Amino acid sequence: MLLSGIILGLPSAWGQGDPTTAVVTRKEGEATLLTPSESEAAKDGGSQVQLNGVRYGLSPIKAGKKITPGSIVQTGADGKVRLIFPNGDQVTVAPGTTYENTKVSGKESKPLFNVFSGQIRAIINKGGPRENLEVKTNTTVMGVRGTDFHVASWSTQGGSRVSVLRGKVAVSERQDQPSSPGSPAPAPSTSPKYQAPVEVAAGQTLTVETKASTDPTKPKLVVQQTNQEELVTIQKSSTVPRTPKKSGTEDLAKEAAELENLEKKAVATTLADIAKTDPSLYKVIKDPSKIDDLDTIQTLTIKKAITTAPSSTSNSSTGTKPSLKDLDLDPEDAYDQYQWEP
Repeated sequence: MLLSGIILGLPSAWGQGDPTTAVVTRKEGEATLLTPSESEAAKDGGSQVQLNGVRYGLSPIKAGKKITPGSIVQTGADGKVRLIFPNGDQVTVAPGTTYENTKVSGKESKPLFNVFSGQIRAIINKGGPRENLEVKTNTTVMGVRGTDFHVASWSTQGGSRVSVLRGKVAVSERQDQPSSPGSPAPAPSTSPKYQAPVEVAAGQTLTVETKASTDPTKPKLVVQQTNQEELVTIQKSSTVPRTPKKSGTEDLAKEAAELENLEKKAVATTLADIAKTDPSLYKVIKDPSKIDDLDTIQTLTIKKAITTAPSSTSNSSTGTKPSLKDLDLDPEDAYDQYQWEP
Protein backbone atom coordinates (compact mmCIF):
# COMPACT_ATOMS: atom_id res chain seq x y z
CA MET A 1 0.00 0.00 0.00
CA LEU A 2 1.31 3.42 -0.90
CA LEU A 3 1.95 5.60 2.12
CA SER A 4 0.70 9.16 2.01
CA GLY A 5 1.42 12.28 3.99
CA ILE A 6 1.22 16.04 3.99
CA ILE A 7 4.13 18.29 3.15
CA LEU A 8 4.16 21.73 4.70
CA GLY A 9 7.03 23.25 2.77
CA LEU A 10 9.91 22.69 0.39
CA PRO A 11 13.53 23.55 1.12
CA SER A 12 14.68 26.29 -1.21
CA ALA A 13 18.12 24.75 -1.81
CA TRP A 14 18.33 21.53 -3.80
CA GLY A 15 21.88 20.67 -2.81
CA GLN A 16 22.94 20.22 -6.43
CA GLY A 17 26.57 20.35 -5.33
CA ASP A 18 26.13 17.04 -3.45
CA PRO A 19 26.82 14.21 -5.92
CA THR A 20 24.75 11.74 -3.86
CA THR A 21 21.54 13.79 -3.89
CA ALA A 22 19.16 13.58 -6.85
CA VAL A 23 16.43 16.02 -7.85
CA VAL A 24 12.97 15.14 -9.16
CA THR A 25 12.66 16.74 -12.59
CA ARG A 26 9.49 14.95 -13.73
CA LYS A 27 6.61 13.31 -11.92
CA GLU A 28 3.34 11.73 -13.03
CA GLY A 29 0.59 10.28 -10.86
CA GLU A 30 0.92 9.44 -7.16
CA ALA A 31 4.34 9.25 -5.51
CA THR A 32 5.52 9.57 -1.91
CA LEU A 33 8.94 10.27 -0.39
CA LEU A 34 10.04 8.60 2.84
CA THR A 35 12.94 10.50 4.43
CA PRO A 36 14.80 9.35 7.59
CA SER A 37 13.45 11.59 10.36
CA GLU A 38 16.91 12.42 11.72
CA SER A 39 17.92 14.06 8.43
CA GLU A 40 17.45 17.72 7.63
CA ALA A 41 15.26 16.85 4.65
CA ALA A 42 12.67 15.24 6.94
CA LYS A 43 11.97 18.51 8.76
CA ASP A 44 9.43 19.63 6.17
CA GLY A 45 6.67 18.57 8.53
CA GLY A 46 3.88 16.16 7.68
CA SER A 47 3.13 12.59 8.67
CA GLN A 48 5.65 10.01 9.81
CA VAL A 49 5.90 6.22 9.74
CA GLN A 50 8.19 3.75 11.51
CA LEU A 51 9.73 0.85 9.57
CA ASN A 52 11.91 -1.67 11.39
CA GLY A 53 12.83 0.80 14.08
CA VAL A 54 13.59 3.70 11.73
CA ARG A 55 11.26 6.71 11.59
CA TYR A 56 10.58 8.28 8.21
CA GLY A 57 8.93 11.56 7.39
CA LEU A 58 6.33 11.34 4.61
CA SER A 59 5.75 13.93 1.92
CA PRO A 60 4.22 13.88 -1.56
CA ILE A 61 6.77 14.03 -4.36
CA LYS A 62 6.70 16.86 -6.86
CA ALA A 63 9.15 18.37 -9.32
CA GLY A 64 12.06 20.02 -7.51
CA LYS A 65 12.06 17.62 -4.56
CA LYS A 66 15.46 16.46 -3.27
CA ILE A 67 16.13 12.73 -2.94
CA THR A 68 18.90 12.48 -0.36
CA PRO A 69 20.82 9.28 0.57
CA GLY A 70 18.66 7.01 2.69
CA SER A 71 15.42 8.35 1.22
CA ILE A 72 12.85 5.98 -0.25
CA VAL A 73 10.71 6.74 -3.31
CA GLN A 74 7.36 4.96 -3.43
CA THR A 75 5.15 5.23 -6.51
CA GLY A 76 1.48 4.39 -6.81
CA ALA A 77 -0.16 2.30 -9.51
CA ASP A 78 -0.20 5.36 -11.79
CA GLY A 79 3.00 6.98 -10.51
CA LYS A 80 6.29 7.64 -12.29
CA VAL A 81 9.26 9.74 -11.14
CA ARG A 82 12.38 10.93 -13.01
CA LEU A 83 15.41 11.62 -10.79
CA ILE A 84 18.59 13.34 -12.00
CA PHE A 85 21.89 13.58 -10.12
CA PRO A 86 24.17 16.63 -10.47
CA ASN A 87 26.50 14.87 -12.94
CA GLY A 88 23.61 13.84 -15.23
CA ASP A 89 23.06 10.26 -14.00
CA GLN A 90 19.34 9.52 -13.99
CA VAL A 91 16.81 7.05 -12.61
CA THR A 92 13.22 6.60 -13.77
CA VAL A 93 11.01 4.97 -11.14
CA ALA A 94 8.10 3.06 -12.69
CA PRO A 95 4.59 2.60 -11.25
CA GLY A 96 4.19 0.40 -8.17
CA THR A 97 7.84 0.68 -7.13
CA THR A 98 9.72 1.10 -3.85
CA TYR A 99 13.28 2.37 -4.50
CA GLU A 100 16.00 3.60 -2.14
CA ASN A 101 19.00 5.81 -2.91
CA THR A 102 21.67 4.93 -0.35
CA LYS A 103 25.24 3.61 -0.07
CA VAL A 104 27.24 0.58 1.02
CA SER A 105 29.34 1.29 4.10
CA GLY A 106 32.56 -0.43 5.07
CA LYS A 107 36.11 -0.56 3.80
CA GLU A 108 34.96 0.38 0.30
CA SER A 109 32.07 2.81 0.47
CA LYS A 110 30.05 2.81 -2.74
CA PRO A 111 26.68 4.09 -3.95
CA LEU A 112 23.78 1.65 -3.66
CA PHE A 113 20.29 1.48 -5.17
CA ASN A 114 17.82 -0.83 -3.43
CA VAL A 115 14.86 -1.93 -5.54
CA PHE A 116 12.60 -3.53 -2.94
CA SER A 117 9.80 -4.05 -5.45
CA GLY A 118 8.79 -2.73 -8.86
CA GLN A 119 10.95 -1.42 -11.71
CA ILE A 120 13.55 1.24 -12.42
CA ARG A 121 15.53 2.25 -15.50
CA ALA A 122 18.87 3.89 -14.79
CA ILE A 123 21.43 5.59 -17.02
CA ILE A 124 24.78 5.74 -15.23
CA ASN A 125 27.65 7.50 -16.96
CA LYS A 126 31.02 5.82 -17.09
CA GLY A 127 33.63 7.66 -15.05
CA GLY A 128 31.03 9.42 -12.90
CA PRO A 129 30.44 9.25 -9.14
CA ARG A 130 28.26 6.13 -9.52
CA GLU A 131 30.66 4.23 -11.80
CA ASN A 132 31.01 1.56 -9.07
CA LEU A 133 27.28 1.50 -8.33
CA GLU A 134 25.78 -1.55 -6.67
CA VAL A 135 22.09 -2.41 -7.19
CA LYS A 136 20.21 -4.86 -4.98
CA THR A 137 16.86 -6.59 -5.46
CA ASN A 138 15.33 -9.30 -3.28
CA THR A 139 17.31 -11.97 -5.12
CA THR A 140 20.29 -10.32 -6.84
CA VAL A 141 23.27 -8.03 -6.38
CA MET A 142 24.46 -6.11 -9.45
CA GLY A 143 27.72 -4.35 -10.15
CA VAL A 144 27.30 -1.45 -12.57
CA ARG A 145 30.22 0.24 -14.29
CA GLY A 146 28.43 2.78 -16.46
CA THR A 147 25.44 1.64 -18.48
CA ASP A 148 21.75 1.96 -19.41
CA PHE A 149 19.81 -0.82 -17.69
CA HIS A 150 16.36 -1.79 -16.45
CA VAL A 151 15.66 -3.73 -13.24
CA ALA A 152 12.44 -5.45 -12.18
CA SER A 153 12.06 -6.91 -8.69
CA TRP A 154 9.20 -9.00 -7.31
CA SER A 155 8.77 -10.91 -4.06
CA THR A 156 11.50 -13.17 -2.70
CA GLN A 157 9.75 -16.11 -4.37
CA GLY A 158 9.02 -14.24 -7.59
CA GLY A 159 12.55 -13.36 -8.56
CA SER A 160 14.16 -10.48 -10.40
CA ARG A 161 15.10 -9.49 -13.93
CA VAL A 162 17.72 -7.14 -15.34
CA SER A 163 17.88 -6.02 -18.97
CA VAL A 164 20.95 -4.20 -20.29
CA LEU A 165 20.46 -1.69 -23.10
CA ARG A 166 23.97 -0.27 -23.17
CA GLY A 167 27.16 -1.36 -21.42
CA LYS A 168 27.45 -4.37 -19.08
CA VAL A 169 26.20 -5.40 -15.65
CA ALA A 170 27.66 -8.18 -13.44
CA VAL A 171 24.91 -10.06 -11.58
CA SER A 172 25.23 -12.37 -8.58
CA GLU A 173 22.72 -14.22 -6.47
CA ARG A 174 22.02 -12.43 -3.23
CA GLN A 175 23.64 -14.45 -0.45
CA ASP A 176 21.67 -12.97 2.42
CA GLN A 177 18.01 -12.71 3.28
CA PRO A 178 16.63 -9.46 1.83
CA SER A 179 15.60 -6.82 4.32
CA SER A 180 12.74 -4.39 4.08
CA PRO A 181 13.31 -0.60 4.05
CA GLY A 182 15.01 0.64 7.17
CA SER A 183 16.06 -2.72 8.59
CA PRO A 184 19.70 -3.55 9.41
CA ALA A 185 21.79 -5.57 6.98
CA PRO A 186 21.12 -9.31 7.46
CA ALA A 187 23.82 -11.88 8.06
CA PRO A 188 24.98 -13.92 5.04
CA SER A 189 23.52 -17.40 4.64
CA THR A 190 25.91 -20.35 4.49
CA SER A 191 23.54 -23.19 3.55
CA PRO A 192 22.99 -22.93 -0.23
CA LYS A 193 25.57 -23.13 -2.99
CA TYR A 194 25.55 -20.09 -5.22
CA GLN A 195 26.15 -19.77 -8.92
CA ALA A 196 29.16 -17.77 -10.06
CA PRO A 197 28.46 -14.13 -11.08
CA VAL A 198 27.10 -13.68 -14.59
CA GLU A 199 27.93 -10.80 -16.93
CA VAL A 200 24.94 -9.38 -18.80
CA ALA A 201 25.79 -7.48 -21.99
CA ALA A 202 23.78 -5.03 -24.08
CA GLY A 203 20.81 -6.74 -25.70
CA GLN A 204 20.55 -9.39 -22.98
CA THR A 205 18.14 -10.02 -20.10
CA LEU A 206 18.97 -12.04 -16.99
CA THR A 207 16.12 -13.69 -15.09
CA VAL A 208 16.46 -15.24 -11.64
CA GLU A 209 14.77 -18.63 -11.46
CA THR A 210 13.87 -18.76 -7.77
CA LYS A 211 11.81 -21.94 -7.61
CA ALA A 212 13.65 -24.85 -6.05
CA SER A 213 14.92 -27.44 -8.50
CA THR A 214 15.79 -31.08 -7.93
CA ASP A 215 18.62 -30.66 -10.43
CA PRO A 216 21.51 -28.90 -8.63
CA THR A 217 23.26 -28.28 -11.95
CA LYS A 218 20.40 -26.18 -13.30
CA PRO A 219 21.42 -22.49 -13.22
CA LYS A 220 19.26 -20.00 -11.36
CA LEU A 221 20.69 -17.03 -13.29
CA VAL A 222 19.44 -17.44 -16.84
CA VAL A 223 20.56 -15.08 -19.63
CA GLN A 224 18.69 -14.69 -22.90
CA GLN A 225 18.40 -12.10 -25.63
CA THR A 226 15.98 -9.34 -24.69
CA ASN A 227 12.89 -9.78 -26.83
CA GLN A 228 10.78 -7.11 -28.49
CA GLU A 229 7.89 -7.33 -26.05
CA GLU A 230 10.27 -6.77 -23.12
CA LEU A 231 11.76 -3.73 -24.87
CA VAL A 232 8.32 -2.21 -25.41
CA THR A 233 7.50 -2.79 -21.73
CA ILE A 234 10.75 -1.11 -20.66
CA GLN A 235 10.03 1.89 -22.87
CA LYS A 236 6.50 2.37 -21.55
CA SER A 237 7.58 2.12 -17.91
CA SER A 238 10.47 4.58 -18.30
CA THR A 239 8.84 7.42 -20.25
CA VAL A 240 7.68 10.36 -18.12
CA PRO A 241 5.86 13.33 -19.71
CA ARG A 242 7.34 16.77 -19.27
CA THR A 243 6.21 18.53 -16.13
CA PRO A 244 4.12 21.58 -17.14
CA LYS A 245 5.98 24.83 -16.71
CA LYS A 246 4.95 26.78 -13.65
CA SER A 247 3.71 30.31 -13.94
CA GLY A 248 3.22 32.92 -11.30
CA THR A 249 5.93 34.07 -8.90
CA GLU A 250 9.54 34.73 -9.73
CA ASP A 251 10.58 31.87 -7.44
CA LEU A 252 8.43 29.37 -9.38
CA ALA A 253 9.85 30.59 -12.69
CA LYS A 254 13.39 30.21 -11.31
CA GLU A 255 12.67 26.68 -10.09
CA ALA A 256 11.28 25.69 -13.50
CA ALA A 257 14.38 27.10 -15.23
CA GLU A 258 16.69 25.18 -12.86
CA LEU A 259 14.85 21.93 -13.55
CA GLU A 260 15.08 22.52 -17.29
CA ASN A 261 18.81 23.24 -17.04
CA LEU A 262 19.35 20.04 -15.02
CA GLU A 263 17.58 18.01 -17.71
CA LYS A 264 19.67 19.70 -20.42
CA LYS A 265 22.83 18.80 -18.52
CA ALA A 266 21.66 15.18 -18.26
CA VAL A 267 21.00 15.11 -22.02
CA ALA A 268 24.47 16.50 -22.81
CA THR A 269 26.21 14.13 -20.37
CA THR A 270 24.35 11.09 -21.70
CA LEU A 271 25.06 11.95 -25.34
CA ALA A 272 28.76 12.38 -24.55
CA ASP A 273 28.81 9.03 -22.76
CA ILE A 274 27.06 7.31 -25.69
CA ALA A 275 29.60 8.81 -28.10
CA LYS A 276 32.42 7.20 -26.09
CA THR A 277 30.85 3.87 -25.17
CA ASP A 278 28.42 3.04 -28.01
CA PRO A 279 29.44 4.56 -31.36
CA SER A 280 26.79 2.57 -33.26
CA LEU A 281 24.02 4.11 -31.14
CA TYR A 282 25.57 7.56 -31.45
CA LYS A 283 25.52 7.13 -35.21
CA VAL A 284 21.72 7.00 -34.97
CA ILE A 285 21.74 10.56 -33.67
CA LYS A 286 22.63 12.47 -36.81
CA ASP A 287 22.16 15.87 -35.17
CA PRO A 288 22.65 15.80 -31.37
CA SER A 289 21.77 19.49 -31.17
CA LYS A 290 18.14 18.53 -31.89
CA ILE A 291 17.97 16.24 -28.86
CA ASP A 292 16.62 18.16 -25.87
CA ASP A 293 14.73 15.42 -24.05
CA LEU A 294 15.92 12.35 -22.15
CA ASP A 295 12.86 10.40 -23.33
CA THR A 296 14.03 10.89 -26.91
CA ILE A 297 17.41 9.32 -26.11
CA GLN A 298 15.72 6.42 -24.31
CA THR A 299 13.34 5.91 -27.24
CA LEU A 300 16.15 5.89 -29.81
CA THR A 301 18.00 3.33 -27.68
CA ILE A 302 14.94 1.07 -27.61
CA LYS A 303 14.25 1.49 -31.32
CA LYS A 304 17.79 0.47 -32.22
CA ALA A 305 17.53 -2.57 -29.92
CA ILE A 306 14.21 -3.67 -31.44
CA THR A 307 15.75 -3.91 -34.93
CA THR A 308 17.86 -6.90 -33.85
CA ALA A 309 15.85 -8.31 -30.91
CA PRO A 310 14.05 -11.65 -31.30
CA SER A 311 10.27 -11.71 -31.60
CA SER A 312 8.43 -12.05 -28.33
CA THR A 313 6.67 -15.29 -27.43
CA SER A 314 3.27 -13.82 -28.21
CA ASN A 315 4.11 -13.08 -31.84
CA SER A 316 6.99 -15.46 -32.59
CA SER A 317 4.79 -17.64 -34.81
CA THR A 318 4.40 -14.83 -37.32
CA GLY A 319 7.85 -13.35 -36.86
CA THR A 320 6.36 -9.86 -36.76
CA LYS A 321 7.79 -7.06 -34.68
CA PRO A 322 5.79 -4.87 -32.30
CA SER A 323 4.18 -1.91 -34.03
CA LEU A 324 5.76 1.46 -33.37
CA LYS A 325 2.31 2.42 -32.07
CA ASP A 326 2.97 0.04 -29.16
CA LEU A 327 5.40 2.63 -27.83
CA ASP A 328 2.70 5.32 -27.67
CA LEU A 329 4.75 7.67 -29.81
CA ASP A 330 3.37 10.71 -31.53
CA PRO A 331 4.02 10.62 -35.32
CA GLU A 332 5.94 13.88 -35.03
CA ASP A 333 8.13 12.52 -32.24
CA ALA A 334 11.88 12.75 -32.74
CA TYR A 335 11.80 8.94 -32.79
CA ASP A 336 10.80 9.06 -36.48
CA GLN A 337 13.35 11.70 -37.49
CA TYR A 338 16.33 9.33 -37.49
CA GLN A 339 17.35 6.49 -39.77
CA TRP A 340 20.14 3.92 -39.50
CA GLU A 341 21.29 0.60 -40.82
CA PRO A 342 20.35 -2.32 -38.51
